[in-house]
Amino acid sequence: MNFVILPGQLRLALCLCYAGMAAGTLYDLMFFLRRVKGVRQAADLLFGLAAGVMYFAALFYCREERLRLMGLFFFLTGYGLYRMGPGRLIRFCFRSVSGRKKGRLRRNETG
Repeated sequence: MNFVILPGQLRLALCLCYAGMAAGTLYDLMFFLRRVKGVRQAADLLFGLAAGVMYFAALFYCREERLRLMGLFFFLTGYGLYRMGPGRLIRFCFRSVSGRKKGRLRRNETG
C-alpha cells in the first residue's frame, strides 16, 4: 500500500473540497428561488447542473483526466463541511429575513 500523498493529489483534494463548499454556497443563494412552487424543480435542476460544472472545473483545473470515487468523496466532504459550518448560520439568517419559522415552533405557538 502506498501511504505517500503526492503534492498533486493534495492539491486536487483541496480543489474538490473548495468546489464542494462553493456548491453549498450556491445552494444557499438559491434559497428564495426554491421557495416558489413553480420554480422549485427548475432551481434544483439548475443547482445540479452547476454543481456538476463546479466538479468538472475543479478536475480540469488540477489536470485530472479520470473520474474517481475519492474525488467525489472530497467534493461531498467540502459540501458537508460548508453545510455544517457557515451554511448553518447563513440558513438561519435567510429564515429570519424571510419570516419562515420551523415546524415545531409553529405548532407550539398555535397550540
